[in-house]
Amino acid sequence: MRAQQGEWLMRFDHQHAVPGVASDATLPFGPGGPQWPVRDAYSEPISIPPGIVQVPTMNAVHMALIPTGVHRGKVIVWGIGPQLAFAPGFPPVGDLWSWQPYAIVDPAVNPEGLRFLNFFLPLDHTPLTANPLPVPTDLFCAGHAWSPFGYLVVAGGTRYVPGVPDNGADVVFTFDPRYANAPFPVAGVAQLYPDSGSRWTRENVTLGSKRYYPTVTLTHRVPRAVSGLPTQVETMLVLGGSRVGGGVPVPEWLHYEALIVADLSPSNTVRIRRDEPILGQSTWWGPSNSTLPSFDPFRDSFVEYPRCHLLSNGRVFMSGYAPVSAQIDHGFIAGTTLPSPQIVAFSQSWNQAWGVPSTTSPYREDGSSVLIVNGTAIPDLVIKIGGEDINQQAVSSVEICSGTGASFNTWTSASVPQLAEGREHPTAVILPDLSIAVFGGHDGATNHLHPVIFKWGTGYWQVQPDAPMPMSYHTTAILTPSGAVLLAGGNSRHPAPDEGADYALFAPSYMSAARPSAISIDNPTSVQADGTYQLARAGAFSLSVEQMPIDTKMEKLVLISPGSSTHHSDMHQRYVECTVISVNDTQMWFTLPTEKQAPRGFYMAFVVTQSRIPSEAVWVWLQ
Repeated sequence: MRAQQGEWLMRFDHQHAVPGVASDATLPFGPGGPQWPVRDAYSEPISIPPGIVQVPTMNAVHMALIPTGVHRGKVIVWGIGPQLAFAPGFPPVGDLWSWQPYAIVDPAVNPEGLRFLNFFLPLDHTPLTANPLPVPTDLFCAGHAWSPFGYLVVAGGTRYVPGVPDNGADVVFTFDPRYANAPFPVAGVAQLYPDSGSRWTRENVTLGSKRYYPTVTLTHRVPRAVSGLPTQVETMLVLGGSRVGGGVPVPEWLHYEALIVADLSPSNTVRIRRDEPILGQSTWWGPSNSTLPSFDPFRDSFVEYPRCHLLSNGRVFMSGYAPVSAQIDHGFIAGTTLPSPQIVAFSQSWNQAWGVPSTTSPYREDGSSVLIVNGTAIPDLVIKIGGEDINQQAVSSVEICSGTGASFNTWTSASVPQLAEGREHPTAVILPDLSIAVFGGHDGATNHLHPVIFKWGTGYWQVQPDAPMPMSYHTTAILTPSGAVLLAGGNSRHPAPDEGADYALFAPSYMSAARPSAISIDNPTSVQADGTYQLARAGAFSLSVEQMPIDTKMEKLVLISPGSSTHHSDMHQRYVECTVISVNDTQMWFTLPTEKQAPRGFYMAFVVTQSRIPSEAVWVWLQ
């Protein structure tokens, strides 16, 4: 059993800004710059003394693996906000500014531990003369996913209103690791935090609804002309979420909208816009329907962070919370502005024939959902794990269904065993050997410290060593290029000294085995400046491995998209296998998946042996 167990490589706390440390952000006001931490992340400030920056202990509620630029392979994290500061003597004089703290974390194992670059993103501010309390927008509880061009699209979040802390935001930001930070947004003021690869931009686009807890996911690209943007554009959906209006919840989770994204220079002010109206509408019903009675379980299928995956047939598959699911083709007929099928009420276009519940399918609030594209004999497997049922009990069952296999379109628990215990707030990650790792979660007050890993063909979940800290609500987890998993977030964080670490790095058992190494692609279409291999779709490619473990051969080439994780969901997470033509001791010849199977964008490419041992990843960009 020991050989099947991974290990925790390290545990560590967030290294906060210290005056005079060049790698950390310094604000252009206040004696000595920011001091981290000042207060607990979940306590609201009562008063803000002049010149003091209110900064919480960093809680990585949002986490995304950077796929390009000088920080490629590092992870961007952010948590609660905004943080507030007076700026005496700093233009505009006397105003109250708000800042979103974020950090770039290096998950590479090194003798010094992980490295942190801490920054503050300036956000909206309200002059004190207009309102004694700020009403800033922040990026806490936003939705996010990587665009195919390498920048992170962040939509929605929180609009802080006194007494109503969860009023939704309608903003769209991008984080682009390919470009340097922009100057501070006041004329004549020097650069806020010099860094060559962490540009945030508030895009000149407003969502049609204020969305708190939305999901952002890519949908299938259909080439078409969009006024003001290049022909080669992509579509990303912003689904569900909620807000509060007048103290009463407003059901934004009943509908969704779309963004058109393009790859333009950051100096161009138009690279994201809302999708053009379809028959006069630009917001569409989800599979929920407001005309249904409130007790109907399908009314509110778009709840907090609806679990939605892009399938290889071009459709988006909604896998829960509700026990029933559905999928939709948001594509457009080439050359027209009409959807296919041409129906304004998109709720009628959601196909409910996929994801039919079994008699035992539970409601799964805050469960985890993962997608495997053509990873087994059944194409496009969607797997739901744990959660909380309608009676607020932790769920132990695991269900699976195929989003594209007509003979396997009902949720079933026959193929994957249930967990040994109920887990609310579990966080699942697909590993490059096709295993599914589940971290954290709890059953009432009992935290489950031990991860479990399911390997196909074993018929059981393998128990792993206990984590160094509880991983409950707000836990995030990302697969890194080394094959290790970086974990952070979770409400059970400091300041209590016995609650464990802020971060931990988990190494699955394959990391202690002999692994293929020194991998290169022999005939890429081109190589980007950071060493990423750019590959066109057509034709065959070959790769070389300088070091192969003895007594085994290469078997697979696996592509896994860079993760974008929050609230136990990672709708961007995608596992897909290339088609292997042939292999010998040191080379593999392969062809790429279709664009629907692996949409245009960045991927980690892992060579996997016949013994299910993956290499470290090389980075590729698929055209």
